[in-house]
Amino acid sequence: MINLYLKEETALVKTATIYGINGPVIYLKGNTGFCMSEMVYVGKQKLVGEVIALDKDLTTVQVYEETTGLYPGEEVIATGNPVSVTLAPGILNNIFDGIERPLERIAESAGAFITRGVSVDSLDRTKKMAHPHYCKAGRLSPCRGYHRRSSRNPCDHP
Repeated sequence: MINLYLKEETALVKTATIYGINGPVIYLKGNTGFCMSEMVYVGKQKLVGEVIALDKDLTTVQVYEETTGLYPGEEVIATGNPVSVTLAPGILNNIFDGIERPLERIAESAGAFITRGVSVDSLDRTKKMAHPHYCKAGRLSPCRGYHRRSSRNPCDHP
């Protein structure tokens, strides 16, 4: 039973091969089955890219990293998800590059310069808010503004 599940999961992974490269834009020939705005990983270094155009027999991908060294025939893997960022308390007090990779963590793992294909966790998922803001429905909080929904605890602001 487990083997069938694994076979189904691998069948869902969509891949294509690079047909052409023009700067940060790559072209995939044929019907790839990719979706608009879908995040993809390009080449051996798994560079991050996004599907920006779909035609009948051509898919266009914008690569968000340097494409030097990519060649036609290299694999492009679809993630099945759109390009997105995670919003959580861990995003506070960090500096990120354009695809939500924290520069401090990149420097720790790869040095002062961002290398192609570097992959680090974007957020510290264990970080919590220092002081959560709770208000009753309709109360005005000096910290957060007008609240429409009620939450667990009443607001302790006057």
